[in-house]
Amino acid sequence: MGQAVQFNRKRRRFVTVKHNGYYIPLLRTIQMMFAMPNIRQAHTNQSVSPDNVMRDFIDGAFSKRHEFFKDPSKLKVVLYEDGIVVRNPLQKKSRVLSLFVV
Repeated sequence: MGQAVQFNRKRRRFVTVKHNGYYIPLLRTIQMMFAMPNIRQAHTNQSVSPDNVMRDFIDGAFSKRHEFFKDPSKLKVVLYEDGIVVRNPLQKKSRVLSLFVV
C-alpha cells in the first residue's frame, strides 16, 4: 500500500518500512447489494417512524432538516472509523500492529 522511512535505534540508521492494506471498492459493493431484490425493496420502502422513536438514520433530526436527505430516493451511507492497536504479549519479540478500520 505504501512505505515510510523510520529510524532504527539498534542499527542506528534509517530503514524503509512497508505498509500493507486492503482496498474495498465501496461503489461496486453497493452496486452488488442493490442487485439483490430484498435490499432494493428495503431502500424503496423506507419511512419515518410514526411514534418518534429513532430506528434509522432517516428518523434523526439532521436527516429531517437537510435538503439532500429529504429526497427518499437518495442513498444514505454512514461511515465510522476507528484506530486500534493489536499486540501479542506472549511472543518473545512482541510487535505492535496498528489498524485503521472504516
